[in-house]
Amino acid sequence: MTEIRPLYFEDEHIYPQTHVQAIVGLNNATTEKNGLLSKEDKQKLDKLNVTDSNKLGSVFYKEVTLSADNEH
Repeated sequence: MTEIRPLYFEDEHIYPQTHVQAIVGLNNATTEKNGLLSKEDKQKLDKLNVTDSNKLGSVFYKEVTLSADNEH
């Protein structure tokens, strides 16, 4: 597991802006303006017909279980 460490600046405990809504300059895309994705991709995304999800393809995954011997 990743170690969680507190951050300090001039002896004051600080919290970085990491939530997507807190990051300055990180805007949602519109059909008129680029943002997290291009305006062209936003237009394509808005045109997706979610009622026919069979045409979207498949997602494959594999479950992996690590034993204590395999931890890094």
